[in-house]
Amino acid sequence: MSIEEIKDAELDEVAGGASGAYTNYTIKSGDTLWGIAQRYNTTWQFLYNLNRDKISDPDKIYPGQVIKVPNNA
Repeated sequence: MSIEEIKDAELDEVAGGASGAYTNYTIKSGDTLWGIAQRYNTTWQFLYNLNRDKISDPDKIYPGQVIKVPNNA
């Protein structure tokens, strides 16, 4: 099992299911990772780690950016 497969499996486990446990969310003006995390019953750290390929700095997200979020709102 590769490092990426292990990371994906860990994220799936934390999110409570298989890869289908995620949905896309389009960031809106005024959004923060903390606020989005609150809506999806998770932490900003989890969202940041889940979307590291799209977010280089958790304090810098932009309207129109699409991220993955847990499918458990």
